[in-house]
Amino acid sequence: MKIVISKNVAKYFKKLSNDKVSRQLIAKMGQLSEEPFPNDSKYLKGKLSGAYRVDSGEYRIVYTVNDEIVNIVLIGKRNDSTVYKIMERIGIS
Repeated sequence: MKIVISKNVAKYFKKLSNDKVSRQLIAKMGQLSEEPFPNDSKYLKGKLSGAYRVDSGEYRIVYTVNDEIVNIVLIGKRNDSTVYKIMERIGIS
C-alpha cells in the first residue's frame, strides 16, 4: 500500500528534534504500508470514526485507509489527549 502523509504530519516531523523517534515513527509507517491493520491498531469511534490509531513508543499515529492508500493524518504524544482534540478540529480527510 502507498503511504501519504498530511501537511500536519510533515510539519510535525520538521519540529521533531529527536532522530531516534523520527526513525521509529518512519519504521512504523513503513509497517503500516505492508499491514494497515496490525494487531495493535484500534478503530476510533464517535466523531473520529473512520480512522485508526497505532502506537509507536511514546507517540500515536492516527490514519485512515482508502483503497490502496494509508493516509497518515496526525502524529502526537501518546499520553496526551490533544491528538484527539486536534483530530476533532481538523476532521478526518
